[in-house]
Amino acid sequence: GRPDADEFICLGPDLHALILKYLSMRGTTKSEEPLFATLSTNCNGKRMSTRSIRRIVKQKLRANGINNPRLSCHSLRVSAVTYCLQNGAGLQETASLVRHADINSTLGYARNLNKLKFIPEKAIDDLLAKELECA
Repeated sequence: GRPDADEFICLGPDLHALILKYLSMRGTTKSEEPLFATLSTNCNGKRMSTRSIRRIVKQKLRANGINNPRLSCHSLRVSAVTYCLQNGAGLQETASLVRHADINSTLGYARNLNKLKFIPEKAIDDLLAKELECA
């Protein structure tokens, strides 16, 4: 869904090893071929569709005992943003990871996390509880 499919990303050593293993099992590939190609009869060797990727992710979730209709590729993406921000990654680094075109998309997640840290409604409840104790 992005104009450039060749953006630079960093891979951890475990993920890098898995991709190298996948490529060795896949066989000889040319640099202009997609990293993840379909094996279907009609489109063999072409870029996988997002629909196929979503289906594979759901199958893997189910195979691991996770069969929740609310869990999807997008919810995993949301989790990645949340985990990054909760563990000290900056807004720009996180936006870059998930390729948000607009930093405001990432900022929305940060606002929600901050709201969970300081819940304004709780401050009102605490004040009312103190007032009731004094009465």
